[in-house]
Amino acid sequence: MRSQARRLKSSSILRSSRDILEDRQGRIWFATHHNGICYRVGDKFTHITAKDGVNGTEAWDLYEDPAGNIWFPIENSGVYRYDGKTFTNFGEAQGLTTNAIQCTYQDRSGQLWLGGWQGLFRYDGDTISRVGNDGPWEVTQPR
Repeated sequence: MRSQARRLKSSSILRSSRDILEDRQGRIWFATHHNGICYRVGDKFTHITAKDGVNGTEAWDLYEDPAGNIWFPIENSGVYRYDGKTFTNFGEAQGLTTNAIQCTYQDRSGQLWLGGWQGLFRYDGDTISRVGNDGPWEVTQPR
């Protein structure tokens, strides 16, 4: 990760944290209201910025999937996946009808559910589908 290391006042993170996650490598990740995404290793905070490919400062949620990818939505920027090297953005171009996603959840079959303004979406590893009252609710087989 080529993130710029930046000293953030821990009080600003604590005041605006929406979610906290310890990943399998022991990094403590923070989704914050005003500082976007950052993580801590020891005494050092690293702030993820547009230079890393992540836009926005209003982060809602953090999730680590079984493969070790870190997922997080950022207001007006869709959802990001960090695979340990790069950040990939999922937004309207990938099937979301909104970039205002606020929560993530992965079911036992491996599908990622994304909830936010304009409803519920499902990512099956290939496609993002909007889920309405009539579905699609079917669950694909685990990979």
